[in-house]
Amino acid sequence: GNFVLVGTKGGVIYRYNIQSGIGRGSYPRDATAGENKAKGTGSGVAGSLDRTMRILEKKMRVDGIAALEDDDDDEEMVAKSRMEERRKARLLLARHDGAAVTGLAVDALNKTVLSVGADAKLILWSFLKQAPHRKSPIYLPSPATKLRHVRDSDLAAIALEDYSVLVFDCEALRVVRRFGLPDTAP
Repeated sequence: GNFVLVGTKGGVIYRYNIQSGIGRGSYPRDATAGENKAKGTGSGVAGSLDRTMRILEKKMRVDGIAALEDDDDDEEMVAKSRMEERRKARLLLARHDGAAVTGLAVDALNKTVLSVGADAKLILWSFLKQAPHRKSPIYLPSPATKLRHVRDSDLAAIALEDYSVLVFDCEALRVVRRFGLPDTAP
């Protein structure tokens, strides 16, 4: 389908379907999950396995039945919780927390979303998974004011508050040039 991305002052990016106008998630993904919890709708996904497990566990506690767990299950749970903690820590770094999103672009293959913000971060997101790329965030020398992407060359220009411009290569996932005022030593 066709989608549109909308960046907000609060640093969240929302994705909408153009034909239906229905929201199709956010970057980071947990931004809309928090809204669903506030509304009391759980995970927001009908038939969600996590939701079903929470309901069953709640029912078991109410009925006074304790769940039986093996040592293998404990080890798996510990490993899963460690992975979840690492994912959450990475996600906290890779977000425009409280800073406005000032530029958005999607690469030529519609796989990666680029976002820049007033927090001087360039964040790469997986378009489908709505999760940050492993190289995210890339810290910029100054807060970004604008982002312009050229799909033919897959290069992005990022204008910064210090009146300099960075050129970012979306294939190599790195800054290739910086244009701006010469550095002056005091």
